Amino acid sequence: MRPALLWDTHFRRGGSADVGTLTTASEQLLGSHELQSLLGLLLRLGNALNNGSFRAGAEGFKLDCLTRLIELKANSDQSSLLHFALAAISE
Repeated sequence: MRPALLWDTHFRRGGSADVGTLTTASEQLLGSHELQSLLGLLLRLGNALNNGSFRAGAEGFKLDCLTRLIELKANSDQSSLLHFALAAISE
């Protein structure tokens, strides 16, 4: 199991911080090309959806807005913006 997942599982059980595990997990997240691709795609999608508003042209976003990706649904089915983004980067 990847250290990032171990760290998450450990803390959900009430464990204490292990600096080595936290450092390794942070390095994995920072070095993840898949995560960088997903975040870049989400920024472009957000800018496209906000085109014509004061929010268009953003250079970044706060991570707490990622929880809203599942809330933005397509008209035709129950897929969300998150489903679309994940499908787009897996192609």
